[in-house]
Parts: sequence; structure tokens; C-alpha cells
Amino acid sequence: MINIKKYKNIKSINSDFISISFFFKKYLGKYWWFLNSSRLDLAPMGLPLKENLFNSVYKKIFSSLNLLYYLFNKIFSKNYQYDLKNKKIFVFEDVKLSIKLDKKEDYYFKDFPKKTKLSFINIIIGYKKYNDGKNFSLFELLNRKEVFLTLFKCIFVYCKFNILKFVVFQYTINKNFWFNYQKKNNFVNFFLSTLTYNLFKKIDLESNKIIYPYEEKPYERAINYNKKKFEKKNLYAYLINPRDNLALYFSNFKTLQIPRPEKYLFTGKIIANRFLKLKRKNLISYSNSIVGTPKGQFSLSKFKKKNTFLILIGHPSEFDIFFKYLVNKNFKNKINFIFRFPLGVNIKNFKKKLINNKNFSISINKSLIEDCKISKFSIFSNTSAGIETVNLGLITMWTKTYNINLSPLDNSQNKYFFCSKNISEFYFNIEKLSGLNSFDYRKKHQKQFNITKNICSKLDLYKLKNIIK
Repeated sequence: MINIKKYKNIKSINSDFISISFFFKKYLGKYWWFLNSSRLDLAPMGLPLKENLFNSVYKKIFSSLNLLYYLFNKIFSKNYQYDLKNKKIFVFEDVKLSIKLDKKEDYYFKDFPKKTKLSFINIIIGYKKYNDGKNFSLFELLNRKEVFLTLFKCIFVYCKFNILKFVVFQYTINKNFWFNYQKKNNFVNFFLSTLTYNLFKKIDLESNKIIYPYEEKPYERAINYNKKKFEKKNLYAYLINPRDNLALYFSNFKTLQIPRPEKYLFTGKIIANRFLKLKRKNLISYSNSIVGTPKGQFSLSKFKKKNTFLILIGHPSEFDIFFKYLVNKNFKNKINFIFRFPLGVNIKNFKKKLINNKNFSISINKSLIEDCKISKFSIFSNTSAGIETVNLGLITMWTKTYNINLSPLDNSQNKYFFCSKNISEFYFNIEKLSGLNSFDYRKKHQKQFNITKNICSKLDLYKLKNIIK
């Protein structure tokens, strides 16, 4: 089981965060919200990566050289004026993936324009040039002077932060945590978030409709910073994926006045209810805010005969747990296991471990739908893909791979998902599932589906069009 260090308590982390934020707001102003460490997330994917010195230095050098390359190109490139008035716009990060997408927006908004029959352009938080009339990076939309003035300002602020942190962290309850947590700060990300602020500062959003995936990231704060009411009415934060209880950045933090949007869209009523419980403000009514998701595809009719389990890896560290559980176990029925990783994970090292195991394979360049077509069950721990597989006709099994409860499901819901808190329960549930007949399969699946269809609901085109138009 993977150990996530238990700090004194989450309340003390939150109180530290409030004190730290007030401090940096005083000395850094708005730039505090553009740093990664201003986004409080204790889940594995939200904590700084543990890397050896060589890999850490290599990544920093590569990232810096990559940025310098695009800065050099910017010096000799022409400045263009782009008319963004009366446009519907997606804003999202340039995510590195292991597969090539047909359209840049497909990672977050797959088939969204097609299903709504609305035309969107993409503003991508990155510096690559696209020159295709649909995709625009920050370097394309900002001129040479704006880019380089922002660069110099960011260097100054970033250095200032790294000096001041030694002052404020000394007086926190969880001092060691904060010195480690600030390692997630990355100068390139800070620079891109500040560029985002400078871009949206000069764009009058009165004539636009802007949608971005809501994850409380620094570039989202940059979009919202100091926006007027008539502009904010056209900003929509779309909470696409359910989060676990360690995503502390969703908390209200009312006293901090975090630059946030005022309109939120949700994939299902369970997600909307969680947001309400946090006493977060939303100008869209509860019923209208639940618009569903393009991911809310349902496939319930076919009973799959093969005993194939699709193992959904939410964080690379989970692989060793599942592999260790399964590699030396002989099950009564012949069972095949397919490992599916997040699209941004390099799977080369994991493939080596499976070479001599005929019952194991790794999903390569396949969509989740394609993997579900050849599977009967799924296993997950800390990924919303487990929810999607139920909508696509599979029975899923939740496994506790961390020493604390991390799940996109609530505790009251876990009992319907063959909750496996230890290795013996894990084996027992696999045997139980693999022995289900068609009647029991459909019965068990229906209980799970009654929950997942309210987490990732079908896209409500009529409602969505009315809101956006």
C-alpha cells in the first residue's frame, strides 16, 4: 500500500495556507495566485514528484532550453493582430500526451462542438505556434514587447518568492510540508500563467463566451483576476472530473478572495451537490448548471462473456501495487488483465515488466471506449475513469491502494463498488466478479450505474446551448 504522509491534520494545512496566502498577497500581489503552490492539493498527482537529482536537473534544463528556443523565435517573428470579438473560446493547457489527438480540444471537450453544433476557437496555454486559424497559443496572441516585459517581471517575482518563502514557512505548523510543497512551482508554468493574465487583461470579454476545464489552476486565476461583472458573466468553469477529498483547492477560502469565476457547469448532480456543500458561489441555478458531459456515453445492452479486467491506473505508483497483487496469484477462472495508464504517462518502463506474463497487457493508443469493448470488468483506485467504465457497460471494483481513502466516490457509494481495502478482499472480489452469471451481472451493474449516471451524465444539448448562447 502506498503511504501518503499524514500531516498533523488537514485543518492545520488549511490554516497554514491562509496565513501564507495573506503574506504573499501582501508582498507579491496578484502573482501569488499564478504560482503552482497556491493551489492546495494533497492527492498524489498534486504533490511534488520525487525524482533523483539527475532527472530533476535534466527536466529543468530541457524545459529552459525549450522556452529559450521559442523566445528566440519570437524575437524574429512578426506581430499579428487577431480579432477575438464575438468568439466562443475554449481555454486549456497544452498537455503532453502519449497519443495524438484529432483535435487539440479533444482531451477536455471531445465532440463538444460537434454535439452542440457551436463553433469554438482554442486559446492554448503554451508557446507553440499553430497558424491554423483555430488554435492560438499565448505567444501568437501577445506581441514581442508584451512577452519579454512579462518574462523580466516573472524572473524578478520568482526570485523574490524564493527569498521570502524562507521567512514565512518558518512560522507554519507544517514547516517541512511547505518547504517540500513549494517544489511543485515551475518557472515556465508561472511565466505562462502571467502571460495569460496579460492577455485577458487586454481582452474585453463582453462579446465572448469562454469555457475552460475547472481545476483551480493558476492560469484560471489569471483569466479571472480583476475581471468586471459584465465580463465574468461570459466566463464558464466546467468541472469535468470528480475529485477526491484531498483536493483542498475546492474549499471556499472566502477570506482570501481567490480570483475565481462566478459561473460553474457540472457533469452530474452528485458533482453539483459536492460543490454546494462547500458553500461555493454559482450564479447559474442548480438545475441549469448540470449540463452533463461528452464523456457521458452509455452502453448497457451487451453482456460481455470474456473474463477481462481493465485496470485503470490513476497515478504511476499504483501500477506496482496492482502488479504485485496479481503476478503470483492463480485464480480459479482464467482471467486477462489490461493495464490502462493516463494519456500523459510514458509506458515504456512498465511494458518491460509484463513481457513474460501472457495474461497481462497494456492498452496502447486506444480510447477508453475501445478498451471497454474488450473488457467485462474494471478496477480503479483514484481516477474518474472508473466512473466512465460503468457508464460504458462494465462493472467496476474500487481498490484502496493508499493508506488513506482516495476515491472519486463518496464513502456511502463505495459499498456498491466491491470495495477492496486489502489484498484478501481484492482476491475475493475478483473471484466473485469472474463467477457472475448474466442475471447477477446486470443486477450488480445497475446498482453502480444508478450512481455513475449522476456523476457523468449525458450531455444536455438544449440546456447547454441556452446557457452558452
